[in-house]
Amino acid sequence: MGLAGGVRALAWIDSGAPLWRTEAPATPDPHLVTYFLPFDAARDRLLLVDHRKAGLWLPPGGHVEPGEDPREPTMHGPGVG
Repeated sequence: MGLAGGVRALAWIDSGAPLWRTEAPATPDPHLVTYFLPFDAARDRLLLVDHRKAGLWLPPGGHVEPGEDPREPTMHGPGVG
């Protein structure tokens, strides 16, 4: 995302605009998805989880739900969200 993207994302979050999707898979566009990158420095490894619907290995996290703080989806746990 880079610094400029991070600045835009934080401005969007602070704007009061809806962050959550109202209809799956992606309405509105954009909607916020948050991820957490757990890194094990001793083993030089990242934790990724199998996202069943996307068919991809992704970091844990998820979609922001209505009224949810954008930091909360990272607390859902692996495979959830």
